[in-house]
Amino acid sequence: MKNFHPSAIEDQIYDILDSNPEFIVSTKEYTSEAIEAVIEHMNTLSIEWSVIDDSYPNEEGGFVSICWIEDFHLHHIVLNYAN
Repeated sequence: MKNFHPSAIEDQIYDILDSNPEFIVSTKEYTSEAIEAVIEHMNTLSIEWSVIDDSYPNEEGGFVSICWIEDFHLHHIVLNYAN
């Protein structure tokens, strides 16, 4: 891919998510505790970033959209979670 820009921060996010088997609900979902760990990590970085948390109406989960600038490139990840 010509416009692909690797992200060390995205690698760190997946390392956090994979660091604890209890963070994984399914192949498509993580626990809300896993999302909290990712957000705590993002708060430790000296970068501009943003998160949008959209909970499902039944409050059984939701998703977060996390964006950041790294090496002058916009990066974005969406993670599903279950409560």
